[in-house]
Amino acid sequence: MSSVAWGITGAGHLLEESVERIEELSVNHDVTVFLSGAAEEVLKMYGLGERLDSVLGGGYLNELLRESEAGRSHSKAGRLALGKYDLLVVSPCTSNTLAKMAHGVSDSLVTNCFAQAGKSRVPAFVVPVDLEDSVSETPYRVRRELCVECEDCPPADVCPVDAFDRSAGTQIVLERCTACGLCVEPVAPGESVVKDVGEVRPCGYGAVVGGQEVRTYVRGVDRENAEIVAGFEGVKVIEEPADFRP
Repeated sequence: MSSVAWGITGAGHLLEESVERIEELSVNHDVTVFLSGAAEEVLKMYGLGERLDSVLGGGYLNELLRESEAGRSHSKAGRLALGKYDLLVVSPCTSNTLAKMAHGVSDSLVTNCFAQAGKSRVPAFVVPVDLEDSVSETPYRVRRELCVECEDCPPADVCPVDAFDRSAGTQIVLERCTACGLCVEPVAPGESVVKDVGEVRPCGYGAVVGGQEVRTYVRGVDRENAEIVAGFEGVKVIEEPADFRP
């Protein structure tokens, strides 16, 4: 049985796939997940925080470590130097984290783990989100071109975490949103203003949406940073979290 340190950074792309791979690994391996500050926010936006929490047992080496609780010294990253983990995985790895890795910057919990792995000869696997052009899904949002700023906003009324801000045009504050989906769940006719947009939803104008596909294109600098990181001793850059095998 291997002991795996897994770093998650603040990307939506490949996030669910990373959580799925952690679920699979946790059956037969010790897994500690290290979350960057941005990852804490993005996991919540995509409704994956509780799912990840439930996977890990909470005991030593089977735990979730958050940057917000780690302190500025990121002392938990020192476990890699102490030989507590057989390997490190960083997935998903944002272009920001990849750039820091490529140029020796270790000012976050996850980049500290990467630096400690390199100094301690612990093998590392990195899954950059910007390795190839890709299609990813957005969190929940308000489509400004469809919103008519109803005096009563049913999606805001059903939101259990008060994620809708109507002070300057209706919008979703993603830092509050937990992706529960209530704002887009079908409701009975008559429970909301309805326009001829097909399925009835809390917003009868179809202005509140989630999971929209967007295409992103890789920048030259991201390819260069991936090549730099792939050239480090003991580091392997892979395309998908499913490609990782302990």
